[in-house]
Amino acid sequence: MFHKTSVRLAGLYLVIIMVISFLFSATLYNLSARELDRGFARQGSFIDNYPGDEMMLPPKFQRQFIKNRAEVIKDSKEHLLGNLVVANLFIFLISGFLSYVLARSSLKPIEESHKALEQFTADASHELRTPLAAMKTEIEVLMMQKKITDKEARNVLVSNLEEIDSITNLTHGLLSLARLEEQPITIKAYPVEQLLKNTVKKLEPIAKVKGINIAITTNNNQAKIKVDKSTFIESLVILLDNAIKFSKEGGQVLVESRLSKDKVVISIKDFGQGIDKSDLPHVFDRFYQSQGHRNKSRDKGHGLGLSIAKQLLQKQNCTTSIKSKKGEYTLAEVTAPVSR
Repeated sequence: MFHKTSVRLAGLYLVIIMVISFLFSATLYNLSARELDRGFARQGSFIDNYPGDEMMLPPKFQRQFIKNRAEVIKDSKEHLLGNLVVANLFIFLISGFLSYVLARSSLKPIEESHKALEQFTADASHELRTPLAAMKTEIEVLMMQKKITDKEARNVLVSNLEEIDSITNLTHGLLSLARLEEQPITIKAYPVEQLLKNTVKKLEPIAKVKGINIAITTNNNQAKIKVDKSTFIESLVILLDNAIKFSKEGGQVLVESRLSKDKVVISIKDFGQGIDKSDLPHVFDRFYQSQGHRNKSRDKGHGLGLSIAKQLLQKQNCTTSIKSKKGEYTLAEVTAPVSR
């Protein structure tokens, strides 16, 4: 589809360029032809009107002179026209190639966005279809039984509620992604320690359920960073929630901050089973789910959280990265600009 569009766009570029080239060539030819005619006319007038008899030519030579002059003018015009045709042909070939390159370059971001949208739609449809299919299957199996006990009915209802929660979380994530571009941000200076404490406070109840201790260490208590408070905390909450989710029960999550030149680096480290090397390049991709131990049996998410966190941080000139060693730890780092 985009190849045909590129060809059509390149054709449009080429038509515009060639119209300009032809108009320029026609103007140049007319001006040059006029100058040739005017130059030879002056030459003839000078000879004809020269005072005295020194420049007078015999009638036979005058006729030959006029004939030769006409042939020279004709040859000059033909030579000029030929050169302009060759030049336009050269412009046509070069412009055709450059027009296609420019068209492909112009359409490439649109093509990539279109492919991303198609993939996003397919992934979203799959994620929605999976819980709906599970609910439908459980209900159909239950309905096929002649007698349904209260326990069986409750089990199916509990399972359906879990699937509904999954769909709700998915739709919330999709709405968050859709609103990212329009979400307003206000950049101000905030103490790093305050931001970390606010983040941890939101997730302490979840951590306590698993018996996980969250330890905060700030090596620069007075440091401030320029961020949007609500979205920055939201991003840290996503990263810290992942650390808690994939930590062993009774384990520990370390939240630290350190000053690095004109940046503050915030790190969130858990000591779970880590991430496979093959999965690390894709952890920020939408809907990406590891095929290893971080699977849906433990994680009821849909692979949207890290993608949302990364985009929220990018909007406020922050960066994020994840490092991991299988079987030992996972380290998420956020770098934010320091407020001077």
